[in-house]
Amino acid sequence: EEDGMYHGLFPRRQLWRPRLEYPLWDNDWDQRRPPPIDKLESEEGEGENSKPKMTEAQRDRYIRKKGVTKHIILIRHGQYDESHPEDSKRLLTPLGRKQAELTGVRLGKLIRGVNEEFGPCRVKVVRVSDLARAKETADIIYDNMGVDNDFDGEAIEKGEPDPLLNEGRPCHHIPGGRARASVVKRTDEHHPRIEQAFRKYFFRADMPDLSSVDEEKSESVGGQDNASPSATEEGATKKKA
Repeated sequence: EEDGMYHGLFPRRQLWRPRLEYPLWDNDWDQRRPPPIDKLESEEGEGENSKPKMTEAQRDRYIRKKGVTKHIILIRHGQYDESHPEDSKRLLTPLGRKQAELTGVRLGKLIRGVNEEFGPCRVKVVRVSDLARAKETADIIYDNMGVDNDFDGEAIEKGEPDPLLNEGRPCHHIPGGRARASVVKRTDEHHPRIEQAFRKYFFRADMPDLSSVDEEKSESVGGQDNASPSATEEGATKKKA
């Protein structure tokens, strides 16, 4: 069974399975789910300094209101010369460089804020894979953001190229035909690395301090909390998708 084929398409062992059955949502998808309420309260102890009692729904609503919304902007490299097998020679074409330039200008507008309704989007870091075309794209984007690589007194970091972000084949796609042996081999090789990259960069921001949750509870009594999450923190990740 484990070594058999999945509907004749690819080895059954390469079939990705979610932790929870579809269409259920995995609340611990990034392994950073807030701890249960009873654990939070037991860690704070009892007495005058203990946290106020609250339900998990109240806790989650408070996190959405006061927590940080983390933006990860995925950008593909520009058009590049595919006529060479060597990565070092697979550089951007003139069109590819123009694409990267315009992307940098657009990203700069997002950073500064498009208008009063869509205000500044705090960018902390630009990340990139270790492929030549991706690094060239990231350099051009970084130089064309038009914010002097600085936002609100803090420099926008330019991360070191990360081979974990290199392109690859994380899994099989459906619909699709029977996978060739070379594709099966690449999937075995690439999946663990790409999963590691996802775990490294895709996760929720730290949970906000719950010490003032009692005030928030008293303010929202009798009404529905429709507050939008904050969009003022964290960074944009440059990644070869």
